[in-house]
Amino acid sequence: MTPKEFREALEAVDNLGLTWTADVSPFVKAKKPEAEKALVSEEFAALQAKYPHLPFEIYLAASYKLTGNKGVADAAGGEDTLREKAEIANEILIDNAFRSEFFFKHAIKVPYLRDIDWEVVYKLYERGVEEMPGIAYGLLALSLQDPFFTGRSPSAQHITVAVDENLLTKLIGILNEVKAKLESARQKIECLG
Repeated sequence: MTPKEFREALEAVDNLGLTWTADVSPFVKAKKPEAEKALVSEEFAALQAKYPHLPFEIYLAASYKLTGNKGVADAAGGEDTLREKAEIANEILIDNAFRSEFFFKHAIKVPYLRDIDWEVVYKLYERGVEEMPGIAYGLLALSLQDPFFTGRSPSAQHITVAVDENLLTKLIGILNEVKAKLESARQKIECLG
């Protein structure tokens, strides 16, 4: 894509209320819930048909802008073209949320929590128990993303754990503490940067 086409494509997607993830193969997502209908619109389908390589171009431009890695310059049409596309991506796409997502997904060295599926179970029977146990507990199926995936679809580990109400309350307290520290760190970074 030329830088002009790249700008036109990014602006058109942005005008639909959509944005891109910071994955190696970026996918589009709604900026706000009310913009989700644009994901299935004819206008978005036309953009996908017109610019089929846009996700790859976004990754090249964003990666260059955020890391300075010139190793992808040839794939992007040369260093000058890549630099121009990177500035366009910076203007339209790269904000603090995108930057944070990019480095979280590309710079950590341990698996990260990608998703949690859950269900609540009511236990009616237990081996060796005469009476009905009659307890409820939750099952949390944790999906952990491998940060070193090399294939097109990221590999994930799945771990299922059980929690009762007391443990869940304790975990929520810990997660709230982590959230508060992350918010404090973000504020400090904004002051520094």
